[in-house]
Amino acid sequence: MREAISLGENENRSFYDIIDTNATFGWTTFDQSIMRAYEADLITEETVMLYGTRKGKLTQAIDGIKKQKGLLEEKASGLRLDMPEKKNVQATPLQTGPRVTGTH
Repeated sequence: MREAISLGENENRSFYDIIDTNATFGWTTFDQSIMRAYEADLITEETVMLYGTRKGKLTQAIDGIKKQKGLLEEKASGLRLDMPEKKNVQATPLQTGPRVTGTH
C-alpha cells in the first residue's frame, strides 16, 4: 500500500484492488460490506445496485448468493438459434461445355 500511495494508481494497481485482495487481512471495500449486508438480508438487491461501485462484480455476487439460497431462477436468455431445415439436396454434376477461346 505504501508503494501505491507514493507512486499512485495505475492501470495494473488501484486502491480498490489492493483493498479487495487484502480482505483476508481484514481490509474491506464498501462493495464487500454491502454484499455482506445483502447476504444477511439487511438490505435489498436494489440498494446494493444503487450504492455499489462495481456493478458487474456485484451482479455476479448477487447471483451467487441467490443460487446458494436456491432463489435464482434459470431465465431464458431470449436468444434463439434459427437453423434452416435440412433438405435432401443431391449434388448435380457440373456440366462442361466446349471451351470458348478468343479468335483472332
